[in-house]
Amino acid sequence: MISILIYCHDEKHMEEIHELCKYNTVLMGNEELAVLKYSGDESPSEAASRESTSIDLVFYEICTETDVEELKKIRLLYEEAEIMIMASLSIPTNWYLIPDIRPVMFLSEPSNKITKNEQVHDFFVFFYRKRMKNHFADTLVIDIKKDKRYLNLNRIICLEACEKKIKIYYDQEQIHFYGSLKELEKKLPSNFIRCHRSFIVNSTYISRMNISQNNFLMREKLVIPISKKYKNKVIQLLKQGIINREIGEYQS
Repeated sequence: MISILIYCHDEKHMEEIHELCKYNTVLMGNEELAVLKYSGDESPSEAASRESTSIDLVFYEICTETDVEELKKIRLLYEEAEIMIMASLSIPTNWYLIPDIRPVMFLSEPSNKITKNEQVHDFFVFFYRKRMKNHFADTLVIDIKKDKRYLNLNRIICLEACEKKIKIYYDQEQIHFYGSLKELEKKLPSNFIRCHRSFIVNSTYISRMNISQNNFLMREKLVIPISKKYKNKVIQLLKQGIINREIGEYQS
């Protein structure tokens, strides 16, 4: 679902933007659309503060400095929302091109319906691409035979090299596929630690560390070795806080 806030001084203009949003939502996959609409003298920030929904996209018309102050409040309410400014070219850009607002798109007014649709379309494309990028930022994509599988990085406990295959401990599942730990290490975020030529561990799943015995105890009761080659690196990561300082040692 996409949640949208539209504020225009003229209700007809507001409905026009609403229709273009519906059209582009259908065009890009027919996703459900939730819309908050405000027009005229109504305070959009006060009205929006009474809503419990989050907002993805904001279409906001600026005609006065009061509009700018209202939009600053909207930005505080919806810090992650993307904002399109709708304004006349006579409105000073330093009113709204400021950190307190952070718009990503601009629609000059007045404009014809074709121009409006082009700008609204580009705004939706920007949003979809960013959302997809954020989705894959938390995902490891692997090839299993001719299929792709998308794994949530937060659910990967550790990875083990087994001859020419990789075994991923994923929740209660073990996933096998052809791959290289060296290549996977380049794709994984900093909380994944190479501790052995055959193992990479997700540090968030480490329960205890036994430096004298050179191994980790994972939450799933897995015992993972720490090789001499990687031991100093593991100790440095512990000191830097990459590995939780409160993990402590366990006695085997």
